[in-house]
Amino acid sequence: DEKNIYYFRKNEYKAYHFLYLGKEEAAIEHMENEIRSGDFATQAWAVAFNRRILGILYLHRNEDRIALEQLQQAMELWESPETMRYLGKAYIENQMYKEALSMIDSLEQVASTTETYPTKANYHLLEAEYLLSQGSYDKATKQLRKVKDYFDVLEVREALARALVAQGDDDEAIEEYLYIISNQCATFFELSPLLWPLAHYRVAEIYDRTGDVTGAVDYYNRFLDAQKNGDPKTWRIVKARERVASLSGDD
Repeated sequence: DEKNIYYFRKNEYKAYHFLYLGKEEAAIEHMENEIRSGDFATQAWAVAFNRRILGILYLHRNEDRIALEQLQQAMELWESPETMRYLGKAYIENQMYKEALSMIDSLEQVASTTETYPTKANYHLLEAEYLLSQGSYDKATKQLRKVKDYFDVLEVREALARALVAQGDDDEAIEEYLYIISNQCATFFELSPLLWPLAHYRVAEIYDRTGDVTGAVDYYNRFLDAQKNGDPKTWRIVKARERVASLSGDD
């Protein structure tokens, strides 16, 4: 109902807005509080939703084992295509490829029974993540281009950009990241505001790797400015500061 939808959006938006600001600890604390004592803490669907968001936060932090635990609990409480995709991604990040393939098969079955674009995209996105993990970069890129044709959202473009980097097409990857950067408002509309600062960081990484010192320093600094009020020990913030100092000859 309307009250439940508001609850979903409020918590998801708040957690991701914390990430947008670089406040990872605040995002995690918020979701943990909702699980313990939120308005719907006794409802399985609500706890499952909150654990899924918490799992996504841990994936963003590269804390893959904790992410897996949260997403497994979410799946046990309430199945959804979104939870299936992120649980599958957690399996991949933990190199549990057999389990990931099983999740892909399950999600394919769900997707085959609906014409809903987001559900179909969940399946194709997870399959593309698996292809990337196996080094099938060309197949992953082709898969994500097809998804982009029918479901052109920033999350798809971010996945495509990663596939393009893996494939060695840095220029087109940068184009995708710059598209995300130029559509900051859309990141909020799509409940994915963390993609905006992340895109700056990823562009900086590409320039750094390819020897474009000016570009790397510029985008690392843009990322740091976007997360200037973030947790100072967040690994991306630490790394960006280190790279700026090194590239600028200040270390």
